[in-house]
Amino acid sequence: MARVVARLQRGWIGVLCNDGAFSRAAQLELAQDRYPIVLVNGQRLARLLFEVLTQERVGLQDLLDRETTGTRETQQKLPPNRILEDAFWFASKTY
Repeated sequence: MARVVARLQRGWIGVLCNDGAFSRAAQLELAQDRYPIVLVNGQRLARLLFEVLTQERVGLQDLLDRETTGTRETQQKLPPNRILEDAFWFASKTY
């Protein structure tokens, strides 16, 4: 978590995904220091994945294949601030 926090710039939000659980100490540190980080543990990740599979009525392998193909087609190496600018219209200078 400390590495993610160290790399965040003003106004950025970090996301840490873990297929297990975050320690109580890590959660307390996050809350006490008010780090702008979203924690996604294994249970939350599984629940969100189940919701997507149910809503889209697809199987897990189909979803993974689709996401892998989409990622390969659009993958670019961009600095984090460009990703944010491209992802959020309000970050654009032309709004």
